[in-house]
This record gives sequence, C-alpha cells and structure tokens, in this order.
Amino acid sequence: MEYQSAIAGPVGGVASVGPVKPKLFWSAVLRLFITVSKHAAGQMAQRNVSTTLLKTILNDGKKTTRNGVAYVRYGNYEARVNASTGNVITVVKLSGGGGGGGGGGGV
Repeated sequence: MEYQSAIAGPVGGVASVGPVKPKLFWSAVLRLFITVSKHAAGQMAQRNVSTTLLKTILNDGKKTTRNGVAYVRYGNYEARVNASTGNVITVVKLSGGGGGGGGGGGV
C-alpha cells in the first residue's frame, strides 16, 4: 500500500505529491529528521556513500544554507538537504582543489 501526502513547499509555494518517506535519523546539525529520496539513494549507491557516512556528515559537518537548501560539509563530502523538510537532495564527494571552508575531520 502506498501512502500519499501533499506538502506545500516553502520555496515558490510549489505543491508536490508523493509517497511518505520513512524518517531515517535525527540530524543534530540540521535539527531535523532526515529522509532520502529514491533519486538521492541511487546517487549515494553510485558514489559509494553509505547511510552511516551520511549520518556522520549530517551530525558532525559544518552547515551553510542558501535558497532553502542546507549544504553540510564534512571532510571531502557535502550533503545537500532541503532545509525545511529534511529530505536529502544529493551527496557529493568534493574535489581536492580550491575553496576553503569547513568540515570536520576527514572520512
């Protein structure tokens, strides 16, 4: 059985309808329960990012927020999360060059 929910998004007031996602864990950095979309889960699998690593990023990383998206950096990884819903948009491994910026220890 698939459950449906309608959620008015904070960005542009766009409504979306989709299955309810189970809450995976609480993020201390974002102060939200975290969910992962099928799209993000597929990307994580392709990039060898485990749920354990995602949890580490979102609990120990450094957060910046722009346009309703929280960017949480930890080591060479960055998770991008909807700052209102806690839904993970993507997780990327950052290249070694350029940019200063935060993050906790290495992974």
